[in-house]
Amino acid sequence: MMIETKPIEKVTTTITKEVEADWRGSTIIYTDSDFHLGSYSDKYQIISYNDEGEADVRMKIDFTAYSYRSTLKFTVEWDTDRVQKDAILQEKLVDLPTPLMGKIQAIFESIFESETFDKTLEEPTISCMFDVRSHHSSECKPAVIDMLREAKRQASSQEE
Repeated sequence: MMIETKPIEKVTTTITKEVEADWRGSTIIYTDSDFHLGSYSDKYQIISYNDEGEADVRMKIDFTAYSYRSTLKFTVEWDTDRVQKDAILQEKLVDLPTPLMGKIQAIFESIFESETFDKTLEEPTISCMFDVRSHHSSECKPAVIDMLREAKRQASSQEE
């Protein structure tokens, strides 16, 4: 007796659903470079490390898009204990982050020029601003407190 066997057929069903992108926030993290994911507003690329292995120079990347205009914003931060010379500022805040900034800008421009968006880009407008903030705090000297008391006393006596 011979048993006849039939080939087994395999049926695969694939369901594809297209949905619109659901953007949440505007922070960009480039995962091919060192980065830090902290709390909601504390996400940044690590550009360099200090001697203790902590993030030294940090760069935050923000992207916003409105109809025909988009903005890619880089904010580079470096905390230091004292005022620095221009050459050091140039190295930390310009020379170190510029290669990563260029790479990220190129990625964004290639996306907008792709078949998906089919947009021809004009040369982008690049705005640059240095905002160096110096913070120093110390207790007031007794002489300053005495001066304030004297000024208050004089102002009070003039009102009388």
